[in-house]
Amino acid sequence: SISVCNKYAVLITLEDMISIAQQAQQLKLASLGRFSASIAHELRNPLGAIAHAAQLLGEEHSLNKDDERLKELIINNCNRMNGVIKNVLQLSRREKAKPEMNDIGFLLTQFKQDFYHKNSCNLIIKVPQERLFLFFDKSQLEQVLVILCDNSIIHAQDKRGIAHITISANAIANKSSIIISDLGPGIPPEYYDTVFEPFFTTLNKGTGMGLFIARDLCEINQARLDVLKVDKGCSFSITQNLSDE
Repeated sequence: SISVCNKYAVLITLEDMISIAQQAQQLKLASLGRFSASIAHELRNPLGAIAHAAQLLGEEHSLNKDDERLKELIINNCNRMNGVIKNVLQLSRREKAKPEMNDIGFLLTQFKQDFYHKNSCNLIIKVPQERLFLFFDKSQLEQVLVILCDNSIIHAQDKRGIAHITISANAIANKSSIIISDLGPGIPPEYYDTVFEPFFTTLNKGTGMGLFIARDLCEINQARLDVLKVDKGCSFSITQNLSDE
């Protein structure tokens, strides 16, 4: 009887840990939302003034190459900062998810057509013949796919400047998955646990918010976003256990 009690104690402890982790995530998002809402206007007003002043420079008189470079530097960094503000505000203003049952094959085919209109890449869709489904807010799922494919376009271009991306789908028992893969250099193992943290980026011009938002969107739809360990390139998986729906 003691071993049985110890077994249940371990199970309760694991459930408590999961609950605490979920509560901590919600507190993090709530704190981030309050912080962003309180300072957004204070940041945007002077930021807009700086960008406007920089744009006015040289309108009456042409600038030399060095001054023109500095002007572009100011405007580019203003745009980058504004992008950070928009991404953080997106978290604080996010509407509640409205999940629906999505036919993965149909959704991915439609996504490819829409994504091709705005981006240059080699995008391949692989889905099995049988119909697969995800119970997910359609617009939020599309946003996650855009974030992940945009990351591949930035990080995984070949020598010709083309990113090769494959989106595949599979199902095991009641679990459906969408896997987004590319042939780039991949993510170093030491970054696996930090790529989803807010503001983490390896790029000088990156905001570090994309993957954080993507994982948040998956979590509010009762799905998981993970980095997969692969031999070549980079792969992310969106996974959902439909038995819970």
